[in-house]
Formats: sequence, structure tokens, C-alpha cells
Amino acid sequence: MQRYPRSAATLLAIVVGGTTSALAGSFDIKGPEIEKGETEIGTNHAFQSGFPANADRVRHGYEFGASYAFTNYFKAGIKAGFDTPLGDNTRVSIAGVETQFYFGKIAPSISWGWFTGLDARVHRDETNTIIFGPLIKFGDDKLALTLNPLFERTFGANSDSGLAFAYAVGLKGEVREGFAVGIEAVGSIPDIGNAPGTSFQEHRIGPVLYFDREVAPAREGRSARKLSLEIGGYVGLTEATPDWTGRIKAALTW
Repeated sequence: MQRYPRSAATLLAIVVGGTTSALAGSFDIKGPEIEKGETEIGTNHAFQSGFPANADRVRHGYEFGASYAFTNYFKAGIKAGFDTPLGDNTRVSIAGVETQFYFGKIAPSISWGWFTGLDARVHRDETNTIIFGPLIKFGDDKLALTLNPLFERTFGANSDSGLAFAYAVGLKGEVREGFAVGIEAVGSIPDIGNAPGTSFQEHRIGPVLYFDREVAPAREGRSARKLSLEIGGYVGLTEATPDWTGRIKAALTW
């Protein structure tokens, strides 16, 4: 697969923008809004093929997670991450906790919040990672640009030096009720204080389809149940990124 030139990949990182301990989790773009009492359970999968010289050879990574919104301004969740390296068996990679705060609107069409997560290593080849950063949304449910510029610090066994930067950016537009289309860009840059060349950075971009459907109506004392599905595919832009990544996320909220 032909790669983008070094200058193009660097420009992408500047415009929309390490290591990530859970492959699938890096492809989940989080909006800042929180609804009190909402519970979500879900699974997020990433499938990869075509591995250039510097790419991690993980053909399937996925997570199972659950979260609960205690107020309109705070929610927390837990997750477990799994991966399947090329030519190896599936293994539990990490166990994690996540928190999210909503700070409100800083303009009529701009809302923001804060994300903090901790991934604790389960498999001996993994490491411990603290992830933190703002969640920013421009627009509304009809058309929105969401930015997740996050920072990562590893510690303990197998840790890396420096602070890594991991970004996720999504532009999403509603086509009709329950269906939207978008484009997403995700990537990571290790040790931003002494960043390596783009041949050792991960950058992906590609289209995504979003589906939402109410599966059970609201009743007295119980919220409506909604099933959401995201299906997308990314192309790799550097020698550290697999040629193709497909992603599927399914979640049930109530």
C-alpha cells in the first residue's frame, strides 16, 4: 500500500491531533454530554490487516465495558480489553476504569468535558497507562465535530518514557432519524517531548456509519432502551499503521 509522504502525515497530526494499551478503545470517540441515570453496556471491536514494517501485529482487539451517569456532570465505568496478535491466541490485555466530567457549554454550539482513565495491565506484555484530556464538541445532533485530544502516561513494567498523545476526531451528520454518516481520524504519537518521525507514529482515517434504534419504550420508572451500532473502516497513513482497520461498536443504553 502506498503511504502518504512524511510531510502529509505530519500535517494531519497538527490539524487533528504513543502507545495505546487497548486497541479497540482508541477508536471510540466520546462526546462530552452526560445524562443523569443513564446506564450503558457495550462492546467495541477493531480488526486489522496488512502490517507494514513498524506496525504492531494485532489482528483483532476488543473491549467490553459498562458505565453509569451519577449526575448530569459525572459518570464512571469499567472495562476489560482483549487482543489477538497475529499467529497467537486471544488474551486478556488490560482491565480499566474510566471517569468523565461534563463542564457545560462555552458557547451556544460548543460543549466540553474531561476524560480520565486508568488501564491496568493483565497480560505480561502490557503496561499500565493513565489517559486524560478534554472532550470537545462543536455543533449538535444534526451536524457535529467532536475532538478527543488525549494524553497518555505509562508506568510500571514495560512502560515507555515521556508523554504520548492520542487523538480521535469525528465529523458526523444526521441523514435521517436513527441514521448518520461521518468521517473519523485517529492516531497516536509516542513521547511528544521527543517525538519520533512519522514512520513510527500511527495515523488512520476513514468513513463510519451510525445507527440508533429504540428497542423498548420508556415506562413509568424506566427509561427507554436504545441500541446503537457504529460500523467503519480506516486506511493507514504511515509505516507504523496497519493498511486497513475495520471497527464495530455496539451499545445498549437505558
